[in-house]
Amino acid sequence: MMEDPNAEMAMNMPGELPPVEPGFGQKLILAFTNPIKLFESIQRQSSWLPPLIAIILVSIIAGLIAQPYIMPSVRQETMAYLSKIPNMPEDAIAKANEQFDKSSELTAKGVAMTVVGSILMRTAAFFVVVTAIFLMGAIFFGGTAKYIKVMSMYAWVLPIWILGILIVTPLMIIKGSHAVSLSPAVIMPSDPFNSIYFFLKNLSFFNIWAVIVAGIGISVIYGITRAKGIIVMLILWGIWIVINSFIPFLNFQMAISGLT
Repeated sequence: MMEDPNAEMAMNMPGELPPVEPGFGQKLILAFTNPIKLFESIQRQSSWLPPLIAIILVSIIAGLIAQPYIMPSVRQETMAYLSKIPNMPEDAIAKANEQFDKSSELTAKGVAMTVVGSILMRTAAFFVVVTAIFLMGAIFFGGTAKYIKVMSMYAWVLPIWILGILIVTPLMIIKGSHAVSLSPAVIMPSDPFNSIYFFLKNLSFFNIWAVIVAGIGISVIYGITRAKGIIVMLILWGIWIVINSFIPFLNFQMAISGLT
């Protein structure tokens, strides 16, 4: 009886090798060109720290570069905000003015405050959003994805906002104001107390892009349709827009912090 050479060859062939996961640079490109492939890779191997560090570093550098140019507008809006608070002591407003005088130069203390502030605010915002997405996933899809997978998914949405920072920061410097936004809010004068202005500002090009990509990420890690994933993110984003737009103190803080 003759042996089948094809069968023998098949027995001697090694098993199928696991796919080679893309590195940081490749993932960065995939975030813009092929998010589905990116999230499929993340589903196999979690990765969240590099993009978080990247957006913190970019935020710090952009903030330090833009600060001398936008500080006058931030000062003006801060004083306007304080003056509208009922029973605000005059000495508190005077102290705020004094702080702006001290921060007009990039002292070592000012740089340290910018760095620490960016780290704390970006990190806190990251985990708040991740937790919200995780809870929404638990409600709608039974919590089939682990927290670290949600972290990794959202972390790789951050490059979209990094691109936004790189585009908007030079525009802020040219305008001499932080009130720059690629959104319908450009048709209105900047006003941190106007809920309609902040509602429109939240509808920025980069926010919409990021929400859609995050929806795609949800669909991959939860194994649902693209439409369902995007709808869930739109619901979550809609809740955030309402909260952010109609609480004056919150939307003012988001504006001067560069988080909107």
